[in-house]
Amino acid sequence: MLSEAVRQATASSDLGNLLQQGLLIIGWVANWRPVQIFLYDWWPLSREAELYGILSRIPVKVLGN
Repeated sequence: MLSEAVRQATASSDLGNLLQQGLLIIGWVANWRPVQIFLYDWWPLSREAELYGILSRIPVKVLGN
């Protein structure tokens, strides 16, 4: 949104174009990690949760002296 506001405010100046493109790149960089977590990093957590679910259903017997 900020990039679009800069575009409208600066019309077609080179500085405005540079600022608009810079804001676009900053937006991508700022969102890279959340997108990476959403797309890729949750798979190992899902497998770990499944493993803990299996382990929680294993019968355990405690023997005393």
